[in-house]
Amino acid sequence: MIQYTRTYTRPTLQTPWHTQVVLPVSNATFAARMRDLYFTTGKCIGQTLVESVGRLELIYTGNWLDEASYNEYDIDPVLNTYWAVKDLYNTGCGIIKGPLSFKTV
Repeated sequence: MIQYTRTYTRPTLQTPWHTQVVLPVSNATFAARMRDLYFTTGKCIGQTLVESVGRLELIYTGNWLDEASYNEYDIDPVLNTYWAVKDLYNTGCGIIKGPLSFKTV
C-alpha cells in the first residue's frame, strides 16, 4: 500500500478551507467518481482531511493500493476539473499547497 500526504496552509483562521465553501463545481460528481472508480474497486483504501491543532493546516492523507492506482487517479480528467477549481480558490485566498510526499506502508 502507498500512502500520499499533502499539507495545505491557510494565512489566517478566518480563511475558509475549500471544504467550507460552495465551489462552482459539483461535489456530487467528484464523490461519485471517487466511489465508482477508486473506492469500490479497491484502488483507494481511504482518504482523510485532518485539521492541525492550530487549525492553520489541513493535512490530506490518502492510502492507495499501489502507485499505478494513485497515478490513474492523479490524471483523471473529471477529478482534475474539480481540483483546478479548488486550486484557483486556494490561490485566491492565499492558501499554500505543500508538496506531495509518499511512502510505502
